[in-house]
Amino acid sequence: MTPDQMTDEQLHQAVAAGDLPAGTFGHLEHVRVAWWLVREGAGTAGSRMREAIHGFTGKHGLPDVYHETKTTGWLRVLQDAVTRCPEATFAAFAKACPEVLDSRHLLKFWSGEVLEGADAKARWIEPDLCALP
Repeated sequence: MTPDQMTDEQLHQAVAAGDLPAGTFGHLEHVRVAWWLVREGAGTAGSRMREAIHGFTGKHGLPDVYHETKTTGWLRVLQDAVTRCPEATFAAFAKACPEVLDSRHLLKFWSGEVLEGADAKARWIEPDLCALP
């Protein structure tokens, strides 16, 4: 089954178990899983997203790709977007808040130099251009 054939919960479970082929967990799927987790409970979204990404990367032998600042930054952007655009489906949400589909959106808040640095990958680094919503 491909990600577009899965429910949001099924996609989260497939990512966490590493059951998706490596090439099918791109930006759209990251955002969709994070959106679902935020809607399920913003308080646990961060830890559940980290677990899902680590499950996926561990199963696919990609231990060095996790990025703490990007993950946390996207979750914060999505928490704000869900508040502004509480649509019931991910497709409706993405249409109402199209900025979440732009993988470069975080560059509105961080310079590329800071966001792509080793420190930002390893731990949360506050934005250096403007505050997150």
